Amino acid sequence: MSGAPPPGRTLLLAEHPFRDLLSQALLTALRADLVRGAEDAPLLVHPTIGELPAGFEAVAPGVDPRTLGVTQVILAGVFLERRALEAALSMAAKALTVGAKFTVRNFGVEGDAALRAAPEGGRVLDRAERIDLRDHQTANVLTQWRLLVPLEINPYPERHVAAESTLATLLPARPVLGLAIRSGAEMRASWQPRLPALKRLLA
Repeated sequence: MSGAPPPGRTLLLAEHPFRDLLSQALLTALRADLVRGAEDAPLLVHPTIGELPAGFEAVAPGVDPRTLGVTQVILAGVFLERRALEAALSMAAKALTVGAKFTVRNFGVEGDAALRAAPEGGRVLDRAERIDLRDHQTANVLTQWRLLVPLEINPYPERHVAAESTLATLLPARPVLGLAIRSGAEMRASWQPRLPALKRLLA
């Protein structure tokens, strides 16, 4: 299924875009799916902190999306903060009032953004033409929000992004299993007794 956007500018709404490796991988994978060629205009991004990689263009903080001439708005990446998610949903709702198409891609919620109660402005998700989720946990949360549109799960799309060149030279030729634990010290400590058994299973 092609993700090519319609003619015109596309606005990408994310939480702190490119703040970490996960965000970089998710948004890079999304652009690779959207672009038709090198002549495509950069994706507009809100909000932004610092420099953006090639293919992305910052817009002014708090800009009214109705003034940008966008024909598509995309909610993407993993959200951890409820306030950031609600701000993005509000911007998407404004873009819809001027005829922009709305999709949700490579999307996940964790932490405060994953509360069982639907976020303020969450009903705008019912107007999305496509909701593409990163993981089953996010699907469970959005089911509790009682959305009216079907949910698709595209597990961990960041897996398709090529490894950073310096890191790639350090990887062995055989398949590698990576474990990423994003919680705090308690979660890391709980894994320590299990590591020897895991190593035996993977030997």
